[in-house]
Amino acid sequence: MSEPATRPPLLLFDGVCNLCHGAVQWILARDRKQVFRFASLQSQVGREALAEAGFTGPIPESVVVIDGGEVYVAGDAALRVASILGGIWSAIAVLRIIPRGLRDGIYHWIARNRYSWFGKKEACPMPTPETLERFLDANEPPPESWEIAPAPNGDELNGGESSKLALYLDEPRSKLASLTTWAARLALAYWVLYIFPFPATLIPWVDGLAGEWTSLHQSMLTWFGDVFFNRELTFQPTGSGDTTAAYIEIVMRIAIAALASTVWHYAARRQAISGRTLEWLYLGFRFYLVSILMVYGWIKLFPAQMPPPGPDRLLQPIGDTSPMGLAWTFIGASPAYQMFSGAAELVAGFLLIFRRTALLGAMLSLGVMLNVAAINFFYDVPVKLFSTHLVALSFMLMLPDLARLGSLFFFRLPIQPRQLRPYPWKHRWQRLTATAVLIGFLYQAVWPALQTGWQSAHTYGALAEPGPLHGLYRVKEFSWGDASDRELEDAKRWVRAGINQRYPKPGTLGVAVVFADGTVVRGYAQYDPDLAEFKLSLANRGQSEFFIEEGENGELILRRDVDGIELVIRLLRDTEAEFELTRRGFHWINEYPRNR
Repeated sequence: MSEPATRPPLLLFDGVCNLCHGAVQWILARDRKQVFRFASLQSQVGREALAEAGFTGPIPESVVVIDGGEVYVAGDAALRVASILGGIWSAIAVLRIIPRGLRDGIYHWIARNRYSWFGKKEACPMPTPETLERFLDANEPPPESWEIAPAPNGDELNGGESSKLALYLDEPRSKLASLTTWAARLALAYWVLYIFPFPATLIPWVDGLAGEWTSLHQSMLTWFGDVFFNRELTFQPTGSGDTTAAYIEIVMRIAIAALASTVWHYAARRQAISGRTLEWLYLGFRFYLVSILMVYGWIKLFPAQMPPPGPDRLLQPIGDTSPMGLAWTFIGASPAYQMFSGAAELVAGFLLIFRRTALLGAMLSLGVMLNVAAINFFYDVPVKLFSTHLVALSFMLMLPDLARLGSLFFFRLPIQPRQLRPYPWKHRWQRLTATAVLIGFLYQAVWPALQTGWQSAHTYGALAEPGPLHGLYRVKEFSWGDASDRELEDAKRWVRAGINQRYPKPGTLGVAVVFADGTVVRGYAQYDPDLAEFKLSLANRGQSEFFIEEGENGELILRRDVDGIELVIRLLRDTEAEFELTRRGFHWINEYPRNR
């Protein structure tokens, strides 16, 4: 008999575990030199190999590698396989920097759940004729039981002392399980704080709770920022979700969640979180995500979140456009693309409502939100924190099924459906109440969002009718007292203007002015037709108050008194102006690409 060190490495696996069987097939496909030999842990060959290698203790879970007389179990076995395969797979050995207790804890967590997650076979599948000689137990009769049982000599293979390896594996497992449970409680507590006071915000008669909570929350955040960051925080609507206060708020939530999860953990005697508690929390998280997807889905479907580029935007040179402005123009210029994005968000939201389709909804939501977050990050849209949270929440809703998805997509193994625990509705009145609550939630989450999207689309979105001032204008006359046109300084003289009367803020117009020196300045105007007032605010140019009147042939006349001298600007609508971005449209056939 040859020395153990000269024998090829032997991989022992659970013969009826779908995950183990998939791992063996994966190794066979990549073991080009046909180094490995295989046998099931349940076989006589497997037991004898363990005994000969001097392994003591209960038969290990899932996978064992015997190589050079050494026995590798748990995470070390996986790393040993990667090392023997060589090539690019040997790079996995870098995972040795992870503490062994953590590696083995994760391994054992998967091993303990392998049957419920990946399913099991009635018997060990027969190898193919091409691989038959590499399975040392191929000619053995099947064992009486395929359950992994202790070794023949009781709890130990070689009898005598307790297995140091078994004791080592069991000890960190309990500590790691406690730490993992606390971390899970921390994550759950954080998300509860993040979505609060949802779902109370959907109940009409307790709307005031949101305002009270906002005031209390801001007071807490102000104190937290002052004490721990020495920053005086202010709260005002800026349109940005990535303010200093928003980042400090995350730290405050984590601190509160850490305290709450610690109290919860020890009050529960460090026991695992009950399945019913997880179900109720996940239900709340699902419905919160549904409400968000409805808001953004409807306003895109109609489409209104990114309005079509108006005359003020079209006059602005692309080089002067901010990354966020470019993203808004890119999406707003194609209502169909915006509607497609909104439809995807709505489908994800509706799928998330029901447990049987929630996984599909979470997967779709993850894809949609990843795209949104990518736009926010790469175009510097200040909604990065919010969109990142929605990505993380979508992923968290997938966690209970993540192992099954990995088994299906990466190992192409058959997977077992997750058993859904029945709701605890024992009486008819409970079922009716639950149905009424669901209908009420759908009404509050869907109907207001739908109305807002529809109204926004008709106010300033793609379905809005432009107002009488909307359009592009050429300056027919620009005079200040006795001086006019070219007699005036180019940096102050208007030559063209664009007025966007499809603007999100009521009574506000988007305005862009082209000056004679080629400078384009954007801003906005407050327009009051009853008082004939036109209060113009241009970026870095201050505010100017004009009186506006309509002249002949649709002219607009702006008048203003400047130091006792009248400034008059006559604007003539440019009906022939066209822009490629809004004129081009869609074409099935393009003999040449129109890339300008």
